[in-house]
Amino acid sequence: MIAARPITLRRYGAQTNVGGRQSLGSYTDTTIRASVQPATGRDLQALPEGERQRDVVIAYCLSEVRVADPRTLASSDRLIIGGVTYLAYQVQDWPRVGSVPRHWRTVCVRVQESE
Repeated sequence: MIAARPITLRRYGAQTNVGGRQSLGSYTDTTIRASVQPATGRDLQALPEGERQRDVVIAYCLSEVRVADPRTLASSDRLIIGGVTYLAYQVQDWPRVGSVPRHWRTVCVRVQESE
């Protein structure tokens, strides 16, 4: 993978209900390798209008990245890149092709850690 570097994958457990409000569960941080690239105009157009104004990057990760799952109440993974937290917004699982290993193309939207 071109220019892959270490980043932090933050994976949350199931959400909890605190005082009638959903709250992020506990999390685990893992160091993974990813190539981080700027988002293209096409990537931005695929996002809802309100998300297009945020900082958006594409991370090609060698480890699985997950988005929210309403069946398990699991939250989307966060990717911490250079000290900045991004939410995994869209993920595509790309299979191995020739010498290119299986990887996950992840559209990442910058968030405050409390989001």
